[in-house]
Amino acid sequence: MLGMELLHVEVTEEIIGAAFRVHNVLGGGHREVVYQRGLAKELQARGLAVEEQFPVPVDYLGETIAETRVDFCVNKLVLVELKAADCFRAQDFRQLNGYLIASGLQIGLLIAFAKDIVKIKRVANIVPNP
Repeated sequence: MLGMELLHVEVTEEIIGAAFRVHNVLGGGHREVVYQRGLAKELQARGLAVEEQFPVPVDYLGETIAETRVDFCVNKLVLVELKAADCFRAQDFRQLNGYLIASGLQIGLLIAFAKDIVKIKRVANIVPNP
């Protein structure tokens, strides 16, 4: 979109760089938890504040009815959901968007550690001003 600035671009660029480094070091074919642990170490080494298994309360009519967890919240600005898969599914986008809505945050990264490459999609939860 022409004329739109990306939100939290400095943080998201660091996360993306860290994901590529983790994949370069570990290679493909691992379970998600392996990439999660490697990415946590790499993000922390880059000086980012990382909250793993970040709790996201789910409210219904003003009452919390459940709590879910996203893989990371970085610098209290960006949610990160990891997949150890060769491609994204529609459900992956719905899941991250649900986390964004429930948390009130605006930007998330969906990261897939595929066999030969890292795939990254930026997901935005932009709430228009009333």
